[in-house]
Amino acid sequence: MLFNSFEFIFFFLPILVGAVWLSHHLAPAAAAITMLAGSLAFYAYWDPTALFLLLVSIIANFALGRRIHASGSLGLLWGGIAVNLGWLAYFKYRYFLAGAFVDVDPAVRASLVIPLGVSFYTLHQISFLVDCRRQRFRRPDSLTDYALYVSFFPQLIAGPIVRYSEVAPQFHQCGAFALRWRDVAIALSMFAIGLFKKEIFADTFGTLATPTFNQAAAGQPIGLVEGWLAAVFYTLQIYFDFSAYSDMAIGLARLFGIRLPLNFNSPLRSTSMIEFWRRWHITLSRFLRDYVFMPLMFALGGQRGGTIRRHLVMSASLFVLMLLCGIWHGADWTFVLWGAIHGVLLVANHLARAWLGPPGRRPPVALSAAKWLGTFILITTTLVLFRSDSLGQAGAMLQAMFGMDGRLSLAADLQTVLAAKSKLAWLAAGMVTALALPNVPSLMRRYRPVVDFHREAYDRWSLLPDWRPTVAWAVAASILFLAGIATFGDTSQFIYWQF
Repeated sequence: MLFNSFEFIFFFLPILVGAVWLSHHLAPAAAAITMLAGSLAFYAYWDPTALFLLLVSIIANFALGRRIHASGSLGLLWGGIAVNLGWLAYFKYRYFLAGAFVDVDPAVRASLVIPLGVSFYTLHQISFLVDCRRQRFRRPDSLTDYALYVSFFPQLIAGPIVRYSEVAPQFHQCGAFALRWRDVAIALSMFAIGLFKKEIFADTFGTLATPTFNQAAAGQPIGLVEGWLAAVFYTLQIYFDFSAYSDMAIGLARLFGIRLPLNFNSPLRSTSMIEFWRRWHITLSRFLRDYVFMPLMFALGGQRGGTIRRHLVMSASLFVLMLLCGIWHGADWTFVLWGAIHGVLLVANHLARAWLGPPGRRPPVALSAAKWLGTFILITTTLVLFRSDSLGQAGAMLQAMFGMDGRLSLAADLQTVLAAKSKLAWLAAGMVTALALPNVPSLMRRYRPVVDFHREAYDRWSLLPDWRPTVAWAVAASILFLAGIATFGDTSQFIYWQF
């Protein structure tokens, strides 16, 4: 069930809101059980058979986590991690791994059905097991709380990736599931903005990018400017698509009095690859840092030895981290290469900072602009791999973008593009929105929209006034909502639902 669908907005959500409100007022302790039942129903709507797998995974990990918390057993922890990763590998990577040794029919690989959200809820459960051994919280006693932590419908399918310690305690706070008017106002506004971003911006940019990528897959000629436009349109598509999902998920959680962590903080404004990964898919970066990078650094003795050794250990750990990030995204060599390239870029960025020193607080405007442009080009170029279905398709796109296909005709390309005024208008609208307008958490900053709220991390200036629960903002949100649902006839999935 898609967030951007009639059945979700006008059927599932109103029924769940009514049921949670009623249960909270009749027996507050039952509200969490009602929410759990609704979340499991939400998941079962898409694939009923996958619900059984999810429930087995939840029960097994809860029991194992309790044992690990009580015993502190490192062997049990590694066993639990191995089982969870094996679970993920079987469903997501078995044909990809088999293809490294034998030929696998592409039709067979295409028919592979992956349980919805398995990449995300696997990370949730691994973080739970690790934090049980680290004893980041008291020994969990409530299977209901744990099941709701894993299956809470706003974040179940595509994040944000949350920790048990930051979400489960909220289930018992005073405002949880109370549907307070301020939470409702914040939630509906965030949902409306996210819906508008998805339906109007993301899907339009996808429509503009797809024909050129299809031409590349078919071996048809692509102009240099046409190739770059398609790559930029896809960059805008995936940003608006995934950040829209995050806005809607955070808003839906807030509707029930639950705060989720920040997942996007205007990443396309970044002036370095380090900054980009601190702003893009923040909860995934946080998971990889705390549960992969830091343990790997510690295991390799990253804090011992001289400067050169420390940099070598850091570089190796960071490269492995991003390689795993690419593999996590999908079972294809395009994702592996995307992760490897980002690993190299991040290592180079860190080494450059170590050599040149950290950037100053107020670098010259020209330098900042040059760094932004260079970073944006790197992001856009590597996302060609992310978008492509094969290395051949990605290669054709990149050859066209860098004039290496023997079809360089810049003047003719520019003339063609300038004639397509609607494309340029959408490009301008997308870039202005991504670079100049505040992101949704910044817009809501007066009301602590996320669990890890730090006011200094958000926009300190804005072309728009801060959101407030006023009639003017209610009208604006209503307009955005109506504009979003007006395009439901051509609704598409969120990009990250496939992961």
